[in-house]
Amino acid sequence: MLIIFLGAPGSGKGTISEKLVKSHNFKHISTGDIFRKMIKSKTPLGNKLKNLIEEGNLVDDETTWEVAKETLENSDLKKEKLILDGYPRNIFQAKLLRKYLESINFKNVKIIYYNVSDKEILERLSGRRMCPICGKSYHLKFVKPKVKGICDDDGGELYQRKDDMNVQVRIDAYKEVTEPLIDFYKKEKKLIIIDAEMNIEDIVKKTLEVTS
Repeated sequence: MLIIFLGAPGSGKGTISEKLVKSHNFKHISTGDIFRKMIKSKTPLGNKLKNLIEEGNLVDDETTWEVAKETLENSDLKKEKLILDGYPRNIFQAKLLRKYLESINFKNVKIIYYNVSDKEILERLSGRRMCPICGKSYHLKFVKPKVKGICDDDGGELYQRKDDMNVQVRIDAYKEVTEPLIDFYKKEKKLIIIDAEMNIEDIVKKTLEVTS
């Protein structure tokens, strides 16, 4: 099964995915995580991605599709429950993905939109902190570490991602480019909407119900 997670930055897609992977054997593929690995490699493409992401902009369609397609080709969609997080980001990408799935005659696709208000997004992202070692996410208000500023798992010193310092830019980019996907999938009668301001356990439970 291919499960596409849609939602604004800060809607909780990563946290939901983490819980599903740990407790229900889902496989999580985040284009953002792949991009960050490329950035650490400091290749020309990695440096290009670094500049784009730090400025709060989206990565171009061609580069993103290359990453997504390679990921799908290396996955067993018939046996795995694969979460695709961060792709597609716009209607053009959605059409590329649809064409690819049609070419391999694959139809078991769920599209979930995690709905959350702009006010909630601003609060979530402005307080998010990351571990530079394991990548675990914390929040100054909602998910505090046991020791202030330190990762519970490996003692890494938590930091604020540069793109989280440009929250409004990210929200504006999402609304302009990605939000039209909601109507696109609604017209195809494939969209499942989940209230992402519920308790995280309730969100996970609802996600399991619609992907069972």
